[in-house]
Amino acid sequence: MQGTAACHFHEADYTFCVKAALGAPLMSQVFLAYRSVDAARANTVRAKLEALDVPLFIDHKLVSGDDYIRVINEQLDTAVAVLVLWTAAAVDMSAPAGTPNFVLSEAERGFYRGILVAAAFDRLALSRLPVPFNRFQTPDVSDWIETGASAGHQGWQSVLKALGNKLGRPGLADLAIALESADDVVKKKFLNEYSGDPGAKRVVAGIEAFERSEFESRFSTARKRVQQRAKEAERKLRACRDEFEAQLVELHAGRNFMPPDPVKAVDDNAAKLSNQIDIHETTIEELRARAEQGEASTAKATAEIAVFGKEIEQLQQQVKASESLLAEQRARSELAEAEAARLAAEAKLKSHPKDRHRRVVVWSGLAALAAAILFGWAGRWSSTAQFDDLSKENASLAAKNRDLSSKVQGLTTDAQKWHASYDALQRQDAQKISELQATLDKLATQIKDADAKNRDLTEKNRNLTADNQKYTELHRLDMQRISDLQSSVNNLTAQLSGAQEDMKAKKAELARDQAALASVPVTAQCDLLAGYQYDPDRPQSSGWADSVGNVPEAQAICDSARQGAGKDPRAERRMLLALGRIYMAGRAPDTALQFWTRATAMGSSHAAYELGKYYVRSDPTKAWGFYTQAANMVPPDPSALYWVALNNLYPDDKETSIIPPKQATSETGRKYLQKALNADFPWAYFIAGVYYWPKSSAERKSDDQKTDIENATKYLTIAYCTKHVPRPPDKTADDFYFQKTRKHLPCE
Repeated sequence: MQGTAACHFHEADYTFCVKAALGAPLMSQVFLAYRSVDAARANTVRAKLEALDVPLFIDHKLVSGDDYIRVINEQLDTAVAVLVLWTAAAVDMSAPAGTPNFVLSEAERGFYRGILVAAAFDRLALSRLPVPFNRFQTPDVSDWIETGASAGHQGWQSVLKALGNKLGRPGLADLAIALESADDVVKKKFLNEYSGDPGAKRVVAGIEAFERSEFESRFSTARKRVQQRAKEAERKLRACRDEFEAQLVELHAGRNFMPPDPVKAVDDNAAKLSNQIDIHETTIEELRARAEQGEASTAKATAEIAVFGKEIEQLQQQVKASESLLAEQRARSELAEAEAARLAAEAKLKSHPKDRHRRVVVWSGLAALAAAILFGWAGRWSSTAQFDDLSKENASLAAKNRDLSSKVQGLTTDAQKWHASYDALQRQDAQKISELQATLDKLATQIKDADAKNRDLTEKNRNLTADNQKYTELHRLDMQRISDLQSSVNNLTAQLSGAQEDMKAKKAELARDQAALASVPVTAQCDLLAGYQYDPDRPQSSGWADSVGNVPEAQAICDSARQGAGKDPRAERRMLLALGRIYMAGRAPDTALQFWTRATAMGSSHAAYELGKYYVRSDPTKAWGFYTQAANMVPPDPSALYWVALNNLYPDDKETSIIPPKQATSETGRKYLQKALNADFPWAYFIAGVYYWPKSSAERKSDDQKTDIENATKYLTIAYCTKHVPRPPDKTADDFYFQKTRKHLPCE
């Protein structure tokens, strides 16, 4: 079953049937169930869903006679989601028995089919949800509408995500934010992630409209620049022609003839651009040379750092070798001291036999004396044999005594040798220790010098590193500047090429204009060179000039046109007006005033206005007389009408006031303002919008005030949207309207 989904209508409840996409099967439907008393909130939901390209079908569109119960049941059987808006009325269980609550019954069908999506619009309803809905996830949107129904509301986002999952549109919630956001980044992110969503076309259309508006604005700016360049080139060509005519005078007078070159006159901008390119290229070469010099300095500093590092390593190795030699000498000295102590101990021990020898000698003498006494007594008491034994024993003892004496003498000699050797060793050790101490002092000095040199090298290394970083940064900045300058060169080259192409086109256009100008009537040519835009005598088919460019050319053409005007007084006074403008541009105001006075006498209202404008600063009274004369002539001058109206409506404005405030009347101002509007003078619309805007709420009745606001808005809209003065649109009218209403003027 394809096409439109139908929904039921009954007295208490409404149901919206929502299809996922236009033309989709009925299998892609969403039901929106709510109580009739909550229709206002349901309509807000409906509007939000329609904005997301979710079609809605309201049950009260059913044709009379339709069986809505059958249709609703069919829809509930085929729907993919049922969205229920829980409110206090929707969960009210106090109705009499037998009164149906269709919201509950439809929600129950959605719940048991697994397609229910719910939202609580009342906190009371959220706390009173009946079974089984009280255990179903229900976002709180009770403050959603009151706070502006924002797409980013957390509860509403939860509802949209649930609906999106049911409808097969996972980007539905993001679409709401993208459509509401003014940030193109958010919109483009949505398109990148959900390009297949039905709402993507609206997002693309919004971005396209904005980008097109921006492009058209930039395109208009570019076009104006091209036109400005063309005007500048035309001015230079006219000046070149004037210079050529002046040089012809010099030629006739027999002086140096130096005619100007029109090609160079229009190509001076190209020459300037070429010069700028040369300057930028020279700067680029200088920066490159500086960059190469910085790189060479960096390489040299790196090499010096490497050499200093090697010298530091050599000095450190020398210090380690010196420390090792000193330790070895100290060990040898300690070993010599230990050996000397050992020898002293041995000498002391060897001195003991010598003492023993002396004791032996003494005891031997005593023994001999005792033996003599003994033998004397023994001779009396013993025999000769015993005496011989004692003598042998005594001789043996004497021999032993001699041996001991010899040994003692040998030991004494050895001790003397050991003492001499020890003294020699001590002297050698003292000499070596002195030499080692000198070497140690020398090494300490070297170490100190090496430390100082190491500190110097470290400081130099630090400075070189800082210089290296500085040169690196300068190199980076130089490269960046080179890149910027290269980009500038490319841009200038492109501009030069564009300027040359524009110049060619303008030359061709100038040739065409000159050819076309030859067929234009001389009076129309005068209008193109010196005609006023708001001169009521100027035919609509004729052109006009913002300012007089080539004074001699315009003078010749307009003078010829005046002479050929014949019996047409309107054309003649128009040419007189133009000649006055030409002489004023040529800095001959007296002659200009004469032409304007003659044109005024012949009925030119704009000539009278120009006379008034000339005397504004020097003689305001005289200027006001010319203004009022120009405004009352037939046909009246639109500019004069505007100034007379402005001075009468705002006499206290020091910037525009000409007459004393006591002479001004608002009635006169309104009369001349209406005449200026009838003459379709652009500035008059803005003044009318400002003047007719009510000054205060109590100033007029409410009905009159509403009418005045409507009229003022109409005038401001015309001033801003159609009568752009100056071009492009002046924002003064829009700024005034925004200040009053906090809204911008619509230009649809």
